[in-house]
Amino acid sequence: MARLGISYVEVAEAANTIVQQHQNPTIEKVRIALGNTGSLATISKYLNQWRAQHFENQANALATPVIPANEVNHVIANAWEQLNTQAQQQVEKIKQESDEKVAVALQEKAAAEQQRDETLNSLEKANKKVNHLETDLILLKKELTEMRHIQARAEERAAEHEKMLNVLQSESKTYVQALEKIHAESQQGLKQQL
Repeated sequence: MARLGISYVEVAEAANTIVQQHQNPTIEKVRIALGNTGSLATISKYLNQWRAQHFENQANALATPVIPANEVNHVIANAWEQLNTQAQQQVEKIKQESDEKVAVALQEKAAAEQQRDETLNSLEKANKKVNHLETDLILLKKELTEMRHIQARAEERAAEHEKMLNVLQSESKTYVQALEKIHAESQQGLKQQL
Protein backbone atom coordinates (compact mmCIF):
# COMPACT_ATOMS: atom_id res chain seq x y z
CA MET A 1 0.00 0.00 0.00
CA ALA A 2 1.36 3.42 -0.99
CA ARG A 3 2.74 5.65 1.77
CA LEU A 4 0.88 8.93 2.21
CA GLY A 5 2.34 12.37 2.52
CA ILE A 6 5.55 12.44 0.42
CA SER A 7 7.15 15.87 0.53
CA TYR A 8 8.80 18.21 -1.95
CA VAL A 9 12.11 17.67 -0.16
CA GLU A 10 11.94 13.90 -0.72
CA VAL A 11 11.13 14.36 -4.43
CA ALA A 12 13.92 16.95 -4.80
CA GLU A 13 16.48 14.69 -3.10
CA ALA A 14 15.46 11.75 -5.33
CA ALA A 15 15.71 13.94 -8.47
CA ASN A 16 19.13 15.26 -7.42
CA THR A 17 20.36 11.71 -6.83
CA ILE A 18 19.14 10.67 -10.30
CA VAL A 19 20.86 13.71 -11.91
CA GLN A 20 24.13 12.84 -10.11
CA GLN A 21 23.87 9.40 -11.78
CA HIS A 22 23.81 11.28 -15.14
CA GLN A 23 20.20 10.30 -15.81
CA ASN A 24 17.09 12.30 -16.58
CA PRO A 25 14.76 12.39 -13.56
CA THR A 26 11.36 11.14 -14.73
CA ILE A 27 8.24 10.56 -12.64
CA GLU A 28 8.75 6.80 -12.81
CA LYS A 29 12.46 7.00 -11.82
CA VAL A 30 11.66 9.33 -8.90
CA ARG A 31 8.87 6.99 -7.73
CA ILE A 32 11.29 4.01 -7.87
CA ALA A 33 13.91 6.05 -5.95
CA LEU A 34 11.24 6.76 -3.28
CA GLY A 35 10.60 3.03 -2.88
CA ASN A 36 7.60 2.87 -5.24
CA THR A 37 5.62 5.23 -3.01
CA GLY A 38 3.70 8.42 -3.70
CA SER A 39 1.01 9.21 -6.23
CA LEU A 40 2.03 10.06 -9.78
CA ALA A 41 0.19 13.39 -9.54
CA THR A 42 2.03 14.44 -6.36
CA ILE A 43 5.40 13.36 -7.75
CA SER A 44 4.67 15.22 -11.02
CA LYS A 45 3.76 18.42 -9.15
CA TYR A 46 6.88 18.38 -6.92
CA LEU A 47 9.12 17.29 -9.83
CA ASN A 48 7.92 20.28 -11.91
CA GLN A 49 8.72 22.59 -8.95
CA TRP A 50 12.15 20.99 -8.62
CA ARG A 51 12.83 21.40 -12.34
CA ALA A 52 11.94 25.09 -12.26
CA GLN A 53 14.18 25.63 -9.23
CA HIS A 54 16.94 23.44 -10.70
CA PHE A 55 17.03 25.30 -14.05
CA GLU A 56 16.96 28.65 -12.27
CA ASN A 57 19.94 27.59 -10.12
CA GLN A 58 21.81 26.45 -13.23
CA ALA A 59 21.03 29.72 -15.01
CA ASN A 60 22.31 31.74 -12.05
CA ALA A 61 25.45 29.63 -11.89
CA LEU A 62 26.12 30.19 -15.56
CA ALA A 63 25.38 33.94 -15.50
CA THR A 64 28.46 35.99 -16.41
CA PRO A 65 29.10 39.69 -16.06
CA VAL A 66 28.48 41.82 -19.16
CA ILE A 67 31.62 42.42 -21.20
CA PRO A 68 32.07 45.80 -22.86
CA ALA A 69 31.56 45.84 -26.64
CA ASN A 70 35.17 46.73 -27.56
CA GLU A 71 36.47 43.85 -25.47
CA VAL A 72 34.02 41.52 -27.23
CA ASN A 73 35.16 42.87 -30.60
CA HIS A 74 38.80 42.41 -29.58
CA VAL A 75 38.16 38.82 -28.42
CA ILE A 76 36.23 38.07 -31.65
CA ALA A 77 39.01 39.60 -33.77
CA ASN A 78 41.66 37.55 -31.95
CA ALA A 79 39.57 34.39 -32.30
CA TRP A 80 38.97 35.17 -35.99
CA GLU A 81 42.69 35.73 -36.57
CA GLN A 82 43.58 32.47 -34.81
CA LEU A 83 40.96 30.56 -36.77
CA ASN A 84 42.11 32.18 -40.01
CA THR A 85 45.76 31.31 -39.26
CA GLN A 86 44.83 27.73 -38.39
CA ALA A 87 42.74 27.46 -41.57
CA GLN A 88 45.64 28.80 -43.69
CA GLN A 89 48.02 26.35 -42.05
CA GLN A 90 45.64 23.50 -42.73
CA VAL A 91 45.21 24.65 -46.34
CA GLU A 92 49.01 24.82 -46.76
CA LYS A 93 49.39 21.39 -45.21
CA ILE A 94 46.68 19.93 -47.47
CA LYS A 95 48.25 21.68 -50.49
CA GLN A 96 51.70 20.32 -49.60
CA GLU A 97 50.32 16.79 -49.12
CA SER A 98 48.43 17.09 -52.41
CA ASP A 99 51.56 18.31 -54.20
CA GLU A 100 53.52 15.37 -52.77
CA LYS A 101 50.82 12.93 -53.85
CA VAL A 102 50.72 14.49 -57.32
CA ALA A 103 54.53 14.25 -57.56
CA VAL A 104 54.44 10.59 -56.53
CA ALA A 105 51.62 9.92 -59.00
CA LEU A 106 53.60 11.63 -61.80
CA GLN A 107 56.69 9.56 -60.95
CA GLU A 108 54.60 6.38 -60.98
CA LYS A 109 53.07 7.43 -64.30
CA ALA A 110 56.52 8.12 -65.79
CA ALA A 111 57.79 4.76 -64.53
CA ALA A 112 54.74 3.01 -65.96
CA GLU A 113 55.21 4.76 -69.32
CA GLN A 114 58.91 3.81 -69.38
CA GLN A 115 58.03 0.21 -68.57
CA ARG A 116 55.37 0.27 -71.30
CA ASP A 117 57.91 1.63 -73.82
CA GLU A 118 60.45 -1.01 -72.82
CA THR A 119 57.80 -3.71 -73.15
CA LEU A 120 56.80 -2.41 -76.59
CA ASN A 121 60.46 -2.35 -77.69
CA SER A 122 60.94 -5.90 -76.42
CA LEU A 123 57.78 -6.97 -78.20
CA GLU A 124 58.92 -5.33 -81.43
CA LYS A 125 62.30 -7.09 -81.20
CA ALA A 126 60.57 -10.36 -80.48
CA ASN A 127 58.29 -9.87 -83.51
CA LYS A 128 61.31 -9.16 -85.74
CA LYS A 129 63.03 -12.26 -84.42
CA VAL A 130 59.89 -14.31 -85.06
CA ASN A 131 59.72 -12.94 -88.61
CA HIS A 132 63.39 -13.86 -89.19
CA LEU A 133 62.80 -17.32 -87.77
CA GLU A 134 59.74 -17.79 -89.99
CA THR A 135 61.83 -16.76 -93.02
CA ASP A 136 64.59 -19.15 -91.97
CA LEU A 137 62.03 -21.90 -91.49
CA ILE A 138 60.66 -21.36 -95.00
CA LEU A 139 64.20 -21.52 -96.43
CA LEU A 140 64.98 -24.65 -94.43
CA LYS A 141 61.77 -26.29 -95.66
CA LYS A 142 62.78 -25.49 -99.25
CA GLU A 143 66.25 -26.88 -98.64
CA LEU A 144 64.77 -29.99 -97.04
CA THR A 145 62.48 -30.48 -100.05
CA GLU A 146 65.45 -30.10 -102.41
CA MET A 147 67.52 -32.50 -100.30
CA ARG A 148 64.72 -35.05 -100.45
CA HIS A 149 64.60 -34.71 -104.25
CA ILE A 150 68.38 -35.10 -104.41
CA GLN A 151 68.18 -38.12 -102.09
CA ALA A 152 65.41 -39.66 -104.24
CA ARG A 153 67.50 -39.14 -107.39
CA ALA A 154 70.57 -40.56 -105.66
CA GLU A 155 68.55 -43.58 -104.57
CA GLU A 156 67.31 -44.02 -108.15
CA ARG A 157 70.91 -43.83 -109.49
CA ALA A 158 72.09 -46.22 -106.80
CA ALA A 159 69.36 -48.66 -107.87
CA GLU A 160 70.41 -48.27 -111.53
CA HIS A 161 74.08 -48.78 -110.64
CA GLU A 162 73.16 -51.85 -108.62
CA LYS A 163 71.28 -53.25 -111.63
CA MET A 164 74.23 -52.50 -113.91
CA LEU A 165 76.59 -54.07 -111.37
CA ASN A 166 74.44 -57.20 -111.26
CA VAL A 167 74.44 -57.34 -115.06
CA LEU A 168 78.23 -56.84 -115.17
CA GLN A 169 78.73 -59.48 -112.48
CA SER A 170 76.51 -61.87 -114.41
CA GLU A 171 78.42 -61.15 -117.66
CA SER A 172 81.73 -61.49 -115.81
CA LYS A 173 80.71 -64.91 -114.54
CA THR A 174 79.77 -65.93 -118.04
CA TYR A 175 83.14 -64.72 -119.38
CA VAL A 176 85.01 -66.39 -116.54
CA GLN A 177 83.16 -69.64 -117.16
CA ALA A 178 83.84 -69.36 -120.87
CA LEU A 179 87.52 -68.65 -120.22
CA GLU A 180 87.73 -71.53 -117.78
CA LYS A 181 86.11 -73.78 -120.36
CA ILE A 182 88.52 -72.58 -123.04
CA HIS A 183 91.41 -73.05 -120.64
CA ALA A 184 90.25 -76.57 -119.76
CA GLU A 185 89.80 -77.45 -123.39
CA SER A 186 93.19 -76.08 -124.29
CA GLN A 187 94.75 -78.08 -121.43
CA GLN A 188 93.12 -81.24 -122.71
CA GLY A 189 94.23 -80.46 -126.26
CA LEU A 190 97.79 -80.02 -125.03
CA LYS A 191 97.66 -83.25 -123.12
CA GLN A 192 96.40 -85.07 -126.16
CA GLN A 193 99.13 -83.59 -128.30
CA LEU A 194 101.73 -84.69 -125.80
